[in-house]
Amino acid sequence: MARPVDNSRLANVRVRVFAGVPMALLGVAVIVAGGYIFSLAILVLSVLMIWEWNGLCLDGAPKFGAIVISAVGVTVGVAAIVGLPTALATLAIAVPLTWLFVRTFGGRSSWAAFGVVYVSIPCLAVIWLRATSPLGFETVIWLVMVVCATDIGAYFVGTMIGGPKLAPTISPNKTWSGLLGGILCAAAVGAVTGLVLGLVNILLLSVIGAVVAAVAQSGDFFESFVKRRFDASDSSQLIPGHGGVLDRVDGLLAVLPLAAGAKLLLVGGSFWPWR
Repeated sequence: MARPVDNSRLANVRVRVFAGVPMALLGVAVIVAGGYIFSLAILVLSVLMIWEWNGLCLDGAPKFGAIVISAVGVTVGVAAIVGLPTALATLAIAVPLTWLFVRTFGGRSSWAAFGVVYVSIPCLAVIWLRATSPLGFETVIWLVMVVCATDIGAYFVGTMIGGPKLAPTISPNKTWSGLLGGILCAAAVGAVTGLVLGLVNILLLSVIGAVVAAVAQSGDFFESFVKRRFDASDSSQLIPGHGGVLDRVDGLLAVLPLAAGAKLLLVGGSFWPWR
């Protein structure tokens, strides 16, 4: 039986929609454009996410340290535009330097160094996925649609049905019904999006969509753990009704590296649907 609607949770829906629709349209346009436009957009997002990560994890550290960490993110992003090998080499240097710098000035060095990896690897993965041929556009737009469907399904099913909490000590609002709703919504959207894009094996795409939903939920839980660890409700207030950039893409941050790895390993095999 559906529980009474929590008006306090639903009151924010209109703001979320008004802010979310323009973001979604802009995101699709950037994915369609590809190339340097797409890479530059990811660069901007990487800087914003690292800035938010600093705000969560480096409270009390010198402001200059936070600026340096953001500069590291910019460097990695620019390197990604130049080429993936250069980006990985830059990242290999940036992480220990970040750890050393923040430790020297009394900040949380391990968290700061991890933040560079946490943000940069998914950004590099999505740039690589979009640039690869064939079907780079289809792969990225499919992943984005499925992760968005996970968030929407989990939010609305969890709000309307409620039920037992999934992990109350980490994220008190998340329920088992929301998790199931997100997985089912992702499976359906994965199949429909695949059909629209003309991809093969719709049933397999539906199954993969459900798996992607589970991974995306784990990314959501990880960010919830970080916010609880540092006593924050949102990563920032950049996006009305949504919080920060990290709050909106936490699922993608978990999914993208795995998707890139799967494409590297399985692109020639029978289990990769985008062939």
